[in-house]
Amino acid sequence: EFVVLDKMSEVDAILKNFETALQDDGARNPIQAEILNLSSPDPQKQERALREIINATLDDNTRTFIANRDGIAPVISILNSPSSPILRTLAAHAIANLALDGPARQKIVQSHGIQALSSALSSPNASSTLKERSFAALANLTVSEDQIRFEVIRSASLQTLLRIISNSSRSDLDTTRTGLMLIANLAVTPHCCQDLISAGATEASCNTASHSDPGIKRHALWACAALSGNADSHPIMETHISSLLWPLQSDFSDLVDVVKSLTIVVNLSGSDRVQGNV
Repeated sequence: EFVVLDKMSEVDAILKNFETALQDDGARNPIQAEILNLSSPDPQKQERALREIINATLDDNTRTFIANRDGIAPVISILNSPSSPILRTLAAHAIANLALDGPARQKIVQSHGIQALSSALSSPNASSTLKERSFAALANLTVSEDQIRFEVIRSASLQTLLRIISNSSRSDLDTTRTGLMLIANLAVTPHCCQDLISAGATEASCNTASHSDPGIKRHALWACAALSGNADSHPIMETHISSLLWPLQSDFSDLVDVVKSLTIVVNLSGSDRVQGNV
């Protein structure tokens, strides 16, 4: 009996040392303190924590660390809070960075981050920067997984998102660029593509395809390429085809843009108007 007790004591000691080591590892990482500050009642501490997290989440390992240390839920809680526009914008920026990582991406979805981002975009008092960062976060979330794209389609008001993209094209160019990136990502999934077309995404994308800003012009092309996989987009796209062929008219176009333009040509190949322009 005494031997068993001694062995159990040794096991308990090993487990305790292991737990202490984990705590020490977390304590040595300065981001752990900032995760705790996210829940502080002091807005200044929250702001500092968000800025530190934004800078730190350019690193893959830090994004994983924050996800594993339950650091995502308090960021989303701040985004949901109407008290401070600055804090909400910083929270959206932090989520955009965190969404670059697979494990963190799943935690964002599980913590209702998509709903929070959609609400931020629809907020009547949302600043242009909050809208742009929210679009960027949703675009990063929808890079690769159909299920997340479905969740965005279910949670967001597509008409509102498309209206923001169209209205921003006159002044807030960054918001339009990131909004078009989101359309391009969502439209890869056929069911999502159909919902986007029904909501007016073809018009919104085509109307910005001849924009003077190169970034908007490029992302509009990418959005149209994804949407062109559905025949319901073709009638509107045919009327804008001349503004979707610019990569084929230059020897210096990026290869990705050339492929996107050729994708549109192939998908609309039955159109006499498209054949005439090509």
